[in-house]
Amino acid sequence: MRTFAAEALETQKYRSGIDLSLEKGAKKALAYGLLLGIVITAAGIAVLAVMYFGARLVVAGELDAASLTSFIVYTAYVAAGLGSLSNLYTELMSGIGASERWV
Repeated sequence: MRTFAAEALETQKYRSGIDLSLEKGAKKALAYGLLLGIVITAAGIAVLAVMYFGARLVVAGELDAASLTSFIVYTAYVAAGLGSLSNLYTELMSGIGASERWV
């Protein structure tokens, strides 16, 4: 593009914009990775706690193994659904932010 022979200036503007976009994308990826790691770790700990206390109830005879298994499976289904909703919210907010830049 020749804008009054200012190719160098336009090229520099473009490069700085690309660098800024890369920097923001890297920060977003790091934050998302940290959040996902924390959430997955917390979910794993919660599942292990439920299994531990459920196994103690099964051994004590207060709960049968089938009920414990079904509870764990239903809990996994609910957790997956909630995880999908949080991802949907994140993508929705990202889309709204992108649309505001164009309006």
